[in-house]
Amino acid sequence: MIFPYSNDFSNRKLAFEATTKATRALAYELNVPFRAVGEYDLSSLRSHPVKFIVLPSAHNVDDRAFNELMDIVQVTGATLLLTGPISLDAYWHQVVRMTEHLGQRKLVNVRREESLRIGDAAWSASYGHRKIAELSKEVVTNNDVNSTDEVGDAVVEIKLGAGRLLWSPLPVELNDRIDTISALYRHALELSAADTGLIWTLGGDHSGVYGRKVTFEGGALFVFGSEQSWDTNVEVKDPATGLIYSFVLEADRSVLFAVDASGDLLSVYRPDEVEITVSKG
Repeated sequence: MIFPYSNDFSNRKLAFEATTKATRALAYELNVPFRAVGEYDLSSLRSHPVKFIVLPSAHNVDDRAFNELMDIVQVTGATLLLTGPISLDAYWHQVVRMTEHLGQRKLVNVRREESLRIGDAAWSASYGHRKIAELSKEVVTNNDVNSTDEVGDAVVEIKLGAGRLLWSPLPVELNDRIDTISALYRHALELSAADTGLIWTLGGDHSGVYGRKVTFEGGALFVFGSEQSWDTNVEVKDPATGLIYSFVLEADRSVLFAVDASGDLLSVYRPDEVEITVSKG
């Protein structure tokens, strides 16, 4: 995920809400681990390439950072999900960007109720409170790219060198419906074939459950946390070892355990209260 510092430094700060919603969708709704980089230093995306990049509802983006990001996508073969307007520079000036790929576009305010087409499905996007006066989307004004039709705005997919751009004209992360954000991210992750981490058999469909594996040279640390008011049965499979871990994640508590390189248990945090069952997949 790219943190849009140009927006965060401006007098129309949208970056915190956009990245917070993106984090919630990825980490809790989809159980996908991720790392973050800043808009002004994208070098790690070259030295340590990734398959999926998201720039969430930034609105205004620095020219040099935007051009570098496009080059990274073309060279590394990453899939870039870019949401909301893309023709605003760091100072909120409208500039010409991606016209050869996306056609001529104009900025308009979002409406209270919008719709985003992802594949064959239409997902509602709601912008409450003052958002209809604060947020923009881009509308294609010619027929070069068919990004809209009678039912909402469509996600546009274009080839960029070895990579791919997915563009949502709507600033999806700033809408009030987390299910629409999750649906868009799920679509982008599937297209990118990115590593989504653990395979969840139980517990992954609960919005208040977080879990991930942190890998080290000699093994790994598994970290799980609950924001729920009830206990949850959790079962996950580690694709790297094929082992399955089962346990009860208590309400508002955490479960942590360490394993060696083969996946065998080394230690458990709160061993008198937490029981980890290990089986082969």
